[in-house]
Amino acid sequence: MQAFYLQKQPNRNNFITNPKTQTPIFGVFPAIQKHDFPQGNIYLRHGEHKSRHKGFGLIHIWAERFPHLTEIADAESKVLPWVGSILGGPADIHCEFDDPRGEHRPTILRGRYGLLIVEFRKDGENGPFYSIVTAYVGQAKGPKIGAFKVSSS
Repeated sequence: MQAFYLQKQPNRNNFITNPKTQTPIFGVFPAIQKHDFPQGNIYLRHGEHKSRHKGFGLIHIWAERFPHLTEIADAESKVLPWVGSILGGPADIHCEFDDPRGEHRPTILRGRYGLLIVEFRKDGENGPFYSIVTAYVGQAKGPKIGAFKVSSS
C-alpha cells in the first residue's frame, strides 16, 4: 500500500459532498446588497493547508482544528457535521471589512456551534458562490451585516 503523502491528492478546488443533501451545497448565502455580497451557494472545497492561519477548506480545517486525526475519513467525520451544525439553523452574518483590496470575508456565526469564515468567489461561468475558508469556536469580529436562514430545500 502506498503511503498517504505519496498518493495523488484531489484537486484543492474540488467540492466536498454534503452528506445531508448528497450535493456539494452546504447552504445559500443571502444577498446583502448594502455591502455588495450577492446571493450564492456555500461550498466546502477540498482545500489546502499552507501554515497556521493560511489555507482553506476541509484540509485547512482538519489541520487547524483536528490535527490529532491521521486519516481524511476521520477528519471528514468531524468537519462535515460541524459545518452542517453551523449552517443548520439561523445565524448572524458579520464582516470586519479589513481587506485593503476590498475582498472582505463574511463570518457566519451560530452561537455555541461556532462560526465559518467564507470567501466570495466566481465559478467558470462568472456565477457567484461562497467557499468555506475555516471554522472555529469564538466571537465574530466586525458589525452584524445580515442573517443566514436555512432554506427549506
